[in-house]
Amino acid sequence: MTPNSPLLDSASNENRAVSPVLGVVLVAAIAVVLATTVGAFALGMTGQLGQPAPEVTFEATTETATFHDGGH
Repeated sequence: MTPNSPLLDSASNENRAVSPVLGVVLVAAIAVVLATTVGAFALGMTGQLGQPAPEVTFEATTETATFHDGGH
């Protein structure tokens, strides 16, 4: 194939769009993470992180029963 081939130009044009799209996606992801972090601190949601989680205790007992069928 020669450098002026339409197939070569088409392939290089398709690959050119990959880098800008990835850049936009990465910048958007970073913006979402930063906005979430700043929002959590600004709204005071981190104040509960130092408190221990509530605990629940359950107590159960078991009983056994014996049934006789009359010797059959």
